[in-house]
Amino acid sequence: MNTISRRRFLQLAAATSGTLAFSNLAAQVLGRSSGPRVAYAGESIKIGILDPLSNPYKTSSVHDVHGATVAVDRVNKDGGVLGRQVAILEADDASNVQTALKAATKFIKEDRVDALMGTFNGEVALAVSDLAKKENRLFMVTGAHVPELTGAGATRTRSSSCQVPGCCPGPSRPIS
Repeated sequence: MNTISRRRFLQLAAATSGTLAFSNLAAQVLGRSSGPRVAYAGESIKIGILDPLSNPYKTSSVHDVHGATVAVDRVNKDGGVLGRQVAILEADDASNVQTALKAATKFIKEDRVDALMGTFNGEVALAVSDLAKKENRLFMVTGAHVPELTGAGATRTRSSSCQVPGCCPGPSRPIS
């Protein structure tokens, strides 16, 4: 089993924060945004974390949430992202597609999150990814490694930092 050091995890969490900060800007520049999302000065950037907090993966999920919380606390202490604070909302996906979709829909429709992250279960990740795409939200899969999300048919970016053998070879690059 591959392990990741605390330092590396925090580095990845900080990189994720940067990704969140500039994802909407990149989408607008590339013309892939369905329209400008107006953010008011006092409005925080909301990230909805979906993780299996109540099943065998809960130990990893607790660390996932804790790492994100540490990163967000650090970013907020330094003034936030572009002057806006970052907030984390969390929900238990129970490694169940229907439970995850219900939680993700609530995050998007009621809580109005700017991005989603998490999930360890491949089926859950695929379902939430489809919903996120439909709702024009960034979705960062933190644990599931399924070919549809990481392989040749994906529309995401491959990274050489992936520790799964054969999953993501080579330097970071868009998947064609």
